[in-house]
Amino acid sequence: MTRSAKTLLPWLMIFGAGICLRTGIASLSPILDQIKRTLAITNAELGLLTTLPVLCMGGLSPLGHMLERRLGLKRSMIMALALLTIVLLLRLDGGSYGVLLFTAVGVGVGVGVGDAIIRPLLSGFIKGEFASRAPEAMSVYAASMGVGSAVAAFATPRISDATGSWPLGLAFWALPTALAGFCWILWREDIAASARSAAQPSLTISRSGILGLTLFFGLQAGINYAAIAWLPSLYGYSGLF
Repeated sequence: MTRSAKTLLPWLMIFGAGICLRTGIASLSPILDQIKRTLAITNAELGLLTTLPVLCMGGLSPLGHMLERRLGLKRSMIMALALLTIVLLLRLDGGSYGVLLFTAVGVGVGVGVGDAIIRPLLSGFIKGEFASRAPEAMSVYAASMGVGSAVAAFATPRISDATGSWPLGLAFWALPTALAGFCWILWREDIAASARSAAQPSLTISRSGILGLTLFFGLQAGINYAAIAWLPSLYGYSGLF
């Protein structure tokens, strides 16, 4: 791998991870009306498709920490992205509500594991890989999550209309997810950089500070998924974009 490619790869890794940990959820809501008409399901059954991923994200996130401790950052992230790629491809079988429900759970597990792995370790990874450009790298990752949600919500119904197949519109997002996983496969972890990051002094946060951060990120996540997972189904994608 050339030097320029090695420099670019970590940027692609954090950008790709941020985007792909959101597209599986955000792509579903704008076409809920088409899914309901095709499968002839109730509103309650339809609601499970958007609710289960969010519940799995929160409930199964500890699995990410266990995987990371056992397998390490690289292999754990590859597993999370591989799971997302597989379940997104399974959405090609759009004629079965059971399959869609299974993929909703799979997306929630993959996103929950990926978030649990990358969020706590991202700071150390960025300090090791980006050194003085750490603030820019953090900004790229934060922005990529919003980009992934917005692009998936905007593009999925248009891909579905262009191809005449909403299952294809949903499964399309397996492609960027697989590409993101390939970037993580190419990465060779710098053990020295990891040691330098671990040697840096830790920041002590008070109990009230932890509570404040928890509330902040909880509200942030709630607003994000209210906007991406439910509003498009209420007003239709054409009204939002």
